[in-house]
Order: sequence, then structure tokens, then C-alpha cells
Amino acid sequence: MKNYIGYLPYENIQNIPSQHVPTHEFMFFLHDQCASLLVQYEQSNIDTIGIDEIVKAYSIKFPDNNSDIVEILQFCRDKGFDAPYYHFLISKILMGLTSDLLHFTYEALKSFEKRKFAVAYSLLRKPFKENLIFICLLLNNYENFIELFEQETDKSLNNISQSKRRFIFQETISNLSFSELFDANLIEEMIFSKKDPLSLEISCQKATHLITSQGEFLKTGRMFINSIFDDPNDIDQYEPVYTALPTVMIFTTHVILEAFQKLVPL
Repeated sequence: MKNYIGYLPYENIQNIPSQHVPTHEFMFFLHDQCASLLVQYEQSNIDTIGIDEIVKAYSIKFPDNNSDIVEILQFCRDKGFDAPYYHFLISKILMGLTSDLLHFTYEALKSFEKRKFAVAYSLLRKPFKENLIFICLLLNNYENFIELFEQETDKSLNNISQSKRRFIFQETISNLSFSELFDANLIEEMIFSKKDPLSLEISCQKATHLITSQGEFLKTGRMFINSIFDDPNDIDQYEPVYTALPTVMIFTTHVILEAFQKLVPL
């Protein structure tokens, strides 16, 4: 294969059009770097720093209790132990969000290798429309995020508007080491735009819903149902993912690195 880099076994990428193979391999490389970072943090038990001694103290003070973590966290809050309280919650949430994002991304990329386009785009919808936003919020202001997290999250962390998303991305970019690489409006449009046929939003929504109606490119046509008539040999279905996702993945990688760096320096 002319453009074969060699990061992935040949059998993994043989169904992908040759012009997209380097991009596919690069996105897998980015995924693997983030996954390696996550594994190292998980193995270090970074989330328990500061909380172990409080668990011991709590167990001594309340010997008849089962040391329920929710009660212990409330104990920390009541006693003003903000540092271990925030660290534990931030660690758990960040690692959980990152793990979830990487699992969905991995399975999506594997599905693209098999030309399972509807499955692939369905899997891409959640990690970049939701997980990435939450990780950005954590990076930008973890105290504010935890305050929202402590409330009814169906109201406090739901239905984020376009203007709010762009503000979140802009604030995140300002926190990155290589901020000049990214543009907040472009990132937001690549993920969420209903007006750009090559945005992730169009393909992800059509893959997830049998009938769609919002916008010119999302409207399901007459005598048609989304995805079920797709031809797996139609290589044009690769265009959105290999147009938008590389930039989004590079941005996501920088965000994850910076978020973990802020938690505990690498």
C-alpha cells in the first residue's frame, strides 16, 4: 500500500482508502498515547492521594460505619478538607471521562476499518459532543465544575448552548501549551455544525437516528431512512471522519495531557 506508514498491521487498514490510511494510523497513535497516559495514572492510584489518611481518621471516629465514600466525602466537605475532597473527585471524574472517551473512540476507529459506518459514527457522537466538553470544563475551572456536579446535573451540566461551547473551547485553548494551533470556532463547528456536510454532527446524527430533520444536510429525504441503504463500498462515507476528526483528536489529546498535568505534574 503506497501510503502505508506501518503503525498498524496491514490487515487492520486494508479496507480503508489509501489516501486516508496515514490519517487513520495517526489517529490511532494519538488514541494510544492518551490510553498509555491513563493507564499510568490509574496504576499510580493517583486518586487516593490525601484520601487514605482521612478514611483512616473517619474509621477511627466512626468505627461502626462502613466507611462509605460518599459519607467520607461529605465529612471532608463539612470539616473543610477541600484539597483531598477536590482531588479525589477530580481524579475520578477525569479518569472516568477519559477512559470512556477512549473506549468509544477505539471502537469507532475499529468499525471504520470494517466499513461499519453507521456503528462508527454512532460511537463518535458521545465522546466529542459530551466527554470532551466536560474535560474542558474540568481543565478550565475544576472548582466551578465540582460546584455544578454537586447540583442536579440534568440541569447544571446539560443543554450547553453553542455560544457557551465556543466560550469553553476558547478558554481551554488559552490553557494549552500550544494555543496557537487551535481555533475555538473551528473546533466547535467540526464537532457540532449542522450546516457543514463534513462536520461530525451530520454523520453522527444520521447514524444514531433513523429519521432526522434539523437543517438542510440532516433532513431525511422522501422514501428514505438514514443509514439502512448505505453502501459499505461507498468510500465517500469516510470523508467526514478524516476531514474533521484529526484536528479534533489533536485538540483532545492536548486537552487530556493538560488536564492530567494540572492534576499531578507528569
